[in-house]
Amino acid sequence: MRSINFIIIFLLYLNNLQSQVASPSSFEVQSNNSLFKVKVSGNFYEGFVGPQKIQLLDYKNVVYWEKIFPRRGLHLPCVSNNGLVIVTKWSQLFLFNIEGDTLWEHELDHCNFLADEYDDVEMVQTFSDDNKLYFSFIRNYQRKETSIVCFSVPKKTEKWRLNLNNYRPCYLEFYKKYAIFHDFCISGVKYKNHCYVLDFDGNICWDFFYDLKSSREIKKFFINKQKNELHIELIDRTEKYLLK
Repeated sequence: MRSINFIIIFLLYLNNLQSQVASPSSFEVQSNNSLFKVKVSGNFYEGFVGPQKIQLLDYKNVVYWEKIFPRRGLHLPCVSNNGLVIVTKWSQLFLFNIEGDTLWEHELDHCNFLADEYDDVEMVQTFSDDNKLYFSFIRNYQRKETSIVCFSVPKKTEKWRLNLNNYRPCYLEFYKKYAIFHDFCISGVKYKNHCYVLDFDGNICWDFFYDLKSSREIKKFFINKQKNELHIELIDRTEKYLLK
């Protein structure tokens, strides 16, 4: 019996060790205008014991501020074009200004912010170009439901959320008055892919459905800003949609 218990404990240890290796020891992200970047130092795992450091820097790597979180678990942060920083940790959200002051702390009810399931760090998220909205994805793991959620940064409140069922986001971008996102990096026998175009009030303008057998069926996805068109290039055709 002791030998069986030892084997089980050893296997659990190996599984945890593999997870720790998969998670990066430091990670950073830039603002859309490339003037700012946020860096997190300290592995996500290691038993969630020990600190993680988060820093806001300019494009010359001059540090504006840095903070220490005593326990690990930070996701990839997000930084706006004017130096606002949002970082999430499980169900928590923290908003900092360019001076490093804490403007808002918020906790979701029965949901977590949705980080990549393979490294628990990467996030599909962004600020709007005017720095007034923050978009991210959250997950209710009991109901197995994913929602896109929009926060008002000036009002420090959740503006709206939209249930997307069992959705796994891969990409999110703003263009004019639209939030555009898709899940084309995911494919499966029972999984149905979608590309959504939403307005800033959470209304669905378009929902493009695809039954992908492989993520390789989507060759290219981009916004032609000269023609105001959304281009989705598949193996056998190219679809174009006018973004008025």
